[in-house]
Amino acid sequence: MQPGYQIQLHGFCDASGNITSHIIASKTKVAPLHSVTVPRLELCAVQLLATLLHETRQALHLEHVPYTLYSDSNIALCWLRKNTSQLKQYVANRVDCIQSMTDIRH
Repeated sequence: MQPGYQIQLHGFCDASGNITSHIIASKTKVAPLHSVTVPRLELCAVQLLATLLHETRQALHLEHVPYTLYSDSNIALCWLRKNTSQLKQYVANRVDCIQSMTDIRH
């Protein structure tokens, strides 16, 4: 690494920015055929992003590198700040998974 450079990881799900970046990995998933609400799909996107970040940090030995994850879903972000006992089972399972892989800061 060159002097003056700092490694940071930024992950986006359903969002983008106007910055210089280098893509390390990407992942996509097809929405299920049965009816799922948009907020639940957004939560699944966040879960996919958290899993990708977790696996990428381990594979590249970047566990101590700072990271920021971005989502434009206010509902998903609110769910992530709640205790899983306050949520319905489908949402609680995904929130628990995301919370176990990431550091959620209010």
